[in-house]
Amino acid sequence: MVTNTLDQRLNESGELLSEHRIGMLMLAVIAGLILGWFLFAPDQPLERNGYLTNAFTEAISVLLTVFVLNEFNKRREVAETKKRLIRQAGSVNHQIAINAVEELRANGWLKKTDKEPLLFDASLAYANLANAKLAYANLEGADLAYANLEGADLAYANLEGANLPGANLANANLGAANLANADLNSANLTNASLQQTNLAYTQFWNVNLSKVDFLFANLANTYLGAANLVGANLKSVTFDGHIVLPDAQYVGSDAEGKMIFDRYWTPRTDMSRYTNPEHPDFWQPNWAKKSDES
Repeated sequence: MVTNTLDQRLNESGELLSEHRIGMLMLAVIAGLILGWFLFAPDQPLERNGYLTNAFTEAISVLLTVFVLNEFNKRREVAETKKRLIRQAGSVNHQIAINAVEELRANGWLKKTDKEPLLFDASLAYANLANAKLAYANLEGADLAYANLEGADLAYANLEGANLPGANLANANLGAANLANADLNSANLTNASLQQTNLAYTQFWNVNLSKVDFLFANLANTYLGAANLVGANLKSVTFDGHIVLPDAQYVGSDAEGKMIFDRYWTPRTDMSRYTNPEHPDFWQPNWAKKSDES
């Protein structure tokens, strides 16, 4: 489906109409000047010079007013279009949401490198963005709670601090994306690609990470409590001693109120006990076991 940019639509409708009206107004002003010359300017050089001075001043004033009003109307339409696209991108109607994303891209309002990425901190909860082309999009701080992003292309996207609890990201491409400090609790990332993704300080409580490709991803300071990692690829992943392991239990809080757990990753941790069902000490959360049984 071909998406017209805002500039194209303005050129095809309102802007051309405004230019037509301006042209007609200019002709009317010129005709009025000529008519006034014969009706009101006596046959004397000084009076005619005064008339021309006053007429020129008034004509310029009228044209400037029209120009300012025209620019105001164009800017108002742009502002209204931006609001509409943000609202439609969060629609539960798949086609409406996808069309809005495409129009945002066409207008240069989507990518993190754009001058004005409109989905920054946007409210997109429950949006149906399955298979959406959101590569390089700036979704920093966006609310995508329970959004459907299955199969979406989010490669290189900025999702830092995004709110994604309960979101469906199965089969999504999040390669090289920034998900630092994101909330992915209870989300579904089955078969998702997280190669080279920044996941520092990300919340993965109760998350389905089955068959996720974490190759070269940064998992420093992540919370993996009750996460399902069956079949996940953890090769060349960046780990640190602040990672809460899937089978960790809460034991209390420190003086600053930070939660303390009994299991954190160490260089001696065998992560295959969470990824390989054939491991003699294999561990999987109860919710995942029940899901497998059903």
